[in-house]
Amino acid sequence: MRLRRRRAFPWNAIYAFSPPSCNELHSFRAMSCAANGSHHHRPDEEGPGWSWRSLPSPQPPFDFYEVVTSYAVHSDGRTIFMATSYRDRPGLQKSTYSFNAKYSVWRWHSWVLPFSGQGFFDGELDAWVGLDRDGHSCEVPSDVGSETPVGLGAAQLDWQVAEENLFGDQEAEMHLRASLAYIGRSKFCLVRSVRHDGGACVLHLTMFGLKYNNKGGLCITNHRSSRSYRVPKHRDSFYPEAFWL
Repeated sequence: MRLRRRRAFPWNAIYAFSPPSCNELHSFRAMSCAANGSHHHRPDEEGPGWSWRSLPSPQPPFDFYEVVTSYAVHSDGRTIFMATSYRDRPGLQKSTYSFNAKYSVWRWHSWVLPFSGQGFFDGELDAWVGLDRDGHSCEVPSDVGSETPVGLGAAQLDWQVAEENLFGDQEAEMHLRASLAYIGRSKFCLVRSVRHDGGACVLHLTMFGLKYNNKGGLCITNHRSSRSYRVPKHRDSFYPEAFWL
């Protein structure tokens, strides 16, 4: 008997995961550029050679009531991890799923990613770095993946949190949203949107670094805050996403 290998999708692509509408399945697609330009595309949506392809959606226990709350790409460059929570309880994380783009295989994990939003892999720390909901930076060792899809669900999660809170004094202001950008070489930029007592919305930018101390604990270094920026008066709320180019 000859076994047919499942066709894998190139991992140098843009992956988009969308929640379902009504009782439909989740939508998971990837967009890549064909070297020979042979892929069909709509000129008003993708440039020459760019095309979308549907990928397998995660199987149960992933269900309609779950939304993705945090995600990160493994250091292998082809495995995507995402943690979920219930739609009506966004603060209660449920579990973590991973998708191996090389084998086009999903795996379920019994642990959850401890950070909120996007996590970034840092080679010097050899770990993912992200922010938890209380404003602490936390890191997760990245060796939870595997060359083969069989081993993706076997590892146990180990992580640690830095003691310093990057959100500062939250009593004098209402925290709206935070976004983390990775600059490189264990350096990060935190963008926070807050609302003061007077109703004004302000953006705070904080640059900081991370390293391990002599006991192996995670420490914040080179902590400095840049100027704060007031959002225009007609905006009483602002929810930025930070990117570093």
